[in-house]
Amino acid sequence: MGIGFAIPVNMAKEIVPQLKDKGHVTRGWLGVGIQKITPELSKSFGLKDEKGALVSQVVKGGPADKGGIETGDVIVEFDGNKVSDSNELPRMVAPLPVGKTVSVKVLRGGNVVDREVKIEQLEERKEEVATTSTRKPLGMTVQNITPEIAKGLDLKSETGVVVASVIPGSPAANADIRSGDVIQQVNKKPVKDVEDFKKKIESEKDQETILLLIQRGENTLFAALTPAKG
Repeated sequence: MGIGFAIPVNMAKEIVPQLKDKGHVTRGWLGVGIQKITPELSKSFGLKDEKGALVSQVVKGGPADKGGIETGDVIVEFDGNKVSDSNELPRMVAPLPVGKTVSVKVLRGGNVVDREVKIEQLEERKEEVATTSTRKPLGMTVQNITPEIAKGLDLKSETGVVVASVIPGSPAANADIRSGDVIQQVNKKPVKDVEDFKKKIESEKDQETILLLIQRGENTLFAALTPAKG
């Protein structure tokens, strides 16, 4: 096809011995979903900068969960190495041998917390799939999760609200919120239904940004929403 693929030499050095000895490659697994820290998210979490990897999801029963890492933690150091960007963390985890216990430093509520995590093997895993009153300052419409919606989207719970529509150019659109997202938290507080969502948004209306935890497909992630004024 005339297409070449470049593999970093360090990665190649790790892969080749495994292929020779086992016939396949074993990759380390931490059991978290992470995302890049934007300026808006940095401000919402009270961070000094945008360094680190923001934990948006912790797989129940996975290595990170067992090691005490929580959603909302910012991983700043892993196995003795500084984590400057979320893209660095997967490259640090993947080559580690299964069973190795590593030290992890996270920022939580302004404090540095030390944790130890035992690396497990990365495997193909089937994760839960998350599949909607209108708020003019937000630019989106949400609705309750009915039993039919929960069944159709294979949701384990009917708590939260589903985003039905997003107005282009609105605060919701600017925060990359999409139709089908399930809003689970508002400023780290669980959302039960539409009425609860309204109350929580109303109570936070004077905040410059509102931090939402949403579930999208197989992942959860944070979104920093800046409501329109007036």
